[in-house]
Amino acid sequence: MIDLLESLCQWLDEISWKDIATVLSGFSTLAIAFLTILLWNENRLLRKAGSSPRVVAHFEIHPEGTGGINLALSNIGTGPALDISFEIEAEQDNFGKYSIQLDTSRQRAPMTLIAQGEKVSFLFGISFNLFKTTAGEEIPLKPFTVTVQWKSVGSKKLDCEKYTLDISQYAGLPGMLSK
Repeated sequence: MIDLLESLCQWLDEISWKDIATVLSGFSTLAIAFLTILLWNENRLLRKAGSSPRVVAHFEIHPEGTGGINLALSNIGTGPALDISFEIEAEQDNFGKYSIQLDTSRQRAPMTLIAQGEKVSFLFGISFNLFKTTAGEEIPLKPFTVTVQWKSVGSKKLDCEKYTLDISQYAGLPGMLSK
């Protein structure tokens, strides 16, 4: 043990300040390289997050106040959504009992683009017709599922989300059924 301490002391006597500065410079270069890699990774994640669309399906009241209910696809993400398609999954027997304006059985080609913060909406039905059957029964349309698919810019991966829509969210609101 004493020999080891003597060797260490002799080695420390032989080291110059120049050698210590060289070692410290090497360690600081390694630290800077490590921090640069971390910064590069964070920038890549921020760039990816800055172009991540998210398309949601929802009902909205027709803007003209005619009592219409629109089905809307809104891009609430941070980038443009490409090749957007949707499919309505519902009991066709139940849908057949109501005056729904949108042809839910039709296959459609994907929409090219919904820009960030934008939406596409189309007439789904007239509010009072969605709360009673064509036979006159006062039963609201049953909830159904809308599956939405889209891509982000530069991605081949298809994102997919399912949303359950329920017309009964508008039940009892003044003016909804009277138009």
